[in-house]
Amino acid sequence: MAAVPLFFHGREGSIHGKKARWLASEYGAITPSYPTQTLEHAMPIAREAIAEHEPSAIVGSSFGGAVLLKLVQEGLWTGPSVFLAQAGIKFGLPPELPSGIRAVLIHGSHDDVVELNDSRRLAEAGAAQLIVVNDDHRLDTIRDSGVLADALEAVGISRRSDRNELA
Repeated sequence: MAAVPLFFHGREGSIHGKKARWLASEYGAITPSYPTQTLEHAMPIAREAIAEHEPSAIVGSSFGGAVLLKLVQEGLWTGPSVFLAQAGIKFGLPPELPSGIRAVLIHGSHDDVVELNDSRRLAEAGAAQLIVVNDDHRLDTIRDSGVLADALEAVGISRRSDRNELA
């Protein structure tokens, strides 16, 4: 079985959310279900998902971006990473990305949940690419605009070749 991306959803997201469904359809992504009360509640399931699925990349959205950042900072994930309106700094993690991590951060210029500056600081700390889009915290435009697909391509992840073109 080929490695596929993992998607860690945010507090208001789920395995049935728009991003999760799109990533599953286009990239074969797996979205584990996990509690979002605290990082400590989510981390055991996130660590297990990496061990079980050996993903090709991880996409983390908001709280899921905090989960991804913690995995990176723990050294448990060193692969391609895409952070969507990441909330890691908001949840108390330091604005640090280890060198060598291929990462792209996408953040909306109208985000009123997580400060854009948090993603700026994280991108600068890790020499990662930051893409600022004209959107709010939900980043609803990044699928149709191609921004999310471009970010995945930038970290070396291509769409599934067996996806149904009519879906």
